[in-house]
Amino acid sequence: MRARTALALAALAAGCSACGASAGLHIEDGGHTVRLHRVTSPAPPSPPTVHAHPTHGIELGGPAALAYATGTLWCAVQPGPGLLGSLIMVDTTTGRRVGQPLPLPPVDQPYLLAVGPDGVWLASGARLWRIDPTGGGIAFSGRLPGPATTLTDAAGSIWATVVVGSSGRVVRISPATGSVVAQAPAGPAPSALTVANGLAWVTDSVDQSIGRYAVTKAGLRQTGTIPLPRSTVRAPTQITVYGGFVWAYERGRVTRIDPASSAVVGTTKVTAAPGGTIAAGSGGIWVITRTRAHRGAVRLLDAASGLAIGRRIAVGADPTAIVTDGRGAWVFDATTTRLVRVYPG
Repeated sequence: MRARTALALAALAAGCSACGASAGLHIEDGGHTVRLHRVTSPAPPSPPTVHAHPTHGIELGGPAALAYATGTLWCAVQPGPGLLGSLIMVDTTTGRRVGQPLPLPPVDQPYLLAVGPDGVWLASGARLWRIDPTGGGIAFSGRLPGPATTLTDAAGSIWATVVVGSSGRVVRISPATGSVVAQAPAGPAPSALTVANGLAWVTDSVDQSIGRYAVTKAGLRQTGTIPLPRSTVRAPTQITVYGGFVWAYERGRVTRIDPASSAVVGTTKVTAAPGGTIAAGSGGIWVITRTRAHRGAVRLLDAASGLAIGRRIAVGADPTAIVTDGRGAWVFDATTTRLVRVYPG
């Protein structure tokens, strides 16, 4: 167990394949708030493919937060409020668990998990931990400025969004000390965060907007706001950067944004699902949705046009989390508490 985990951690130091990373992104518009542009209909992808059926799955035993890094899928499982959680590792090459589950601190709020070159990090409420994956011990324990709503490892730092009173903040955390080294104001309800190519993107579910932040050695500075179409039934809950676009998920809709102009250049409607979200990579943008029979499903969108490729794939009754591993997508079903994996055709 220790030898295999050590290999996984060594691979993390070489690089982390995180959902949303994309090379060659360049963004510059003077830092002004931008207006929505008229959405045009893109050409359909060609040819459509037939996807492989999902695998039988892996039992986790409770609600889980997922993260992928260099050949390993990490699952932070919370069986219930106040109960001891567990960290489960899955080898994405074999599709099997690695070793035994490791203990995690008991919490009353759901876990947030970030895994990358800077280690394994866990947040719940305003608490932050770095976990020793060789034995499950707590290597660091600290507090955030407020309850966390997102957590990620990118650009040599740990990043979180928190809520303090009636406002949100984006915070940058030193992985060496666990202390906050930079922060900037965000909307009242920050709901998703991604960091790529010197920029941080943050969605807000109340303002229904996306904030753009410049990441520099000196700090963190907001450089623009992208307002999304107002809706009483939709709110952005996920964001990622992939294939030269910024992708945001709203209930029943995926929005594609040109980072060069900060304009919305396309939207794709999907059947809304209670736990709907997206993940980038492994052939395109994977979206949690529902079948016509109201079962949980995933659908693959073309990364150039945003249009659906092939058919929806049923994955369970209530899928609530999804990550990609470079070859396929892993989906967690909250009803069965199982992980299943699907592949593009």
